[in-house]
Amino acid sequence: TVTFDYTITDGDGDVSTATVTITLAVDSEPTIDVGGANSVDEAALSFGSNPASNGEFASGSFAITTGNDTIGSLVINGTDVTAGGIVAGAYGTLTVTLAGGLYSYSYELTTNTDGDATFDQFDVVVTDSDGDFEGDTLIIDIVDDVPTARDDAASPAEDTAVVIDVFANDTAGADGVDLAADVALG
Repeated sequence: TVTFDYTITDGDGDVSTATVTITLAVDSEPTIDVGGANSVDEAALSFGSNPASNGEFASGSFAITTGNDTIGSLVINGTDVTAGGIVAGAYGTLTVTLAGGLYSYSYELTTNTDGDATFDQFDVVVTDSDGDFEGDTLIIDIVDDVPTARDDAASPAEDTAVVIDVFANDTAGADGVDLAADVALG
């Protein structure tokens, strides 16, 4: 708050004093919310166990407020996407779109992962027009594809060798199966 007094004097010397009070709004700071849980399915990859699915995609929007300021920049993993753009993740690609002042994103899983508890992480930072900033983290969980072994049967004639391709009716999944090392008889 800033205050000051001023005085006016009329033509015959009468004086009047008043106070001016200026209350400045508190500096607004940006907020960002990247939304709830997102997940993609490794099985939906072209080499996964369910390639016809569109489960390799996830989408959402960023809820950004700046109060009395405007958005100065939006940066994800060090890449400026203020006007939209593409950010490479560890396992896929995040595409950011700006339309009508609103930011949305789509993620595409592009490769298989190393295990069950994998995810792509994107650090999102919004900076307002006077330099205040706020961050959030977008996590895309990745559901691991698994191999599926199916029962096999053979009924050979007596004294005949049994030859059966036990893998012929199985599904390897997105991670593949090494037939020399990853198949066990039990």
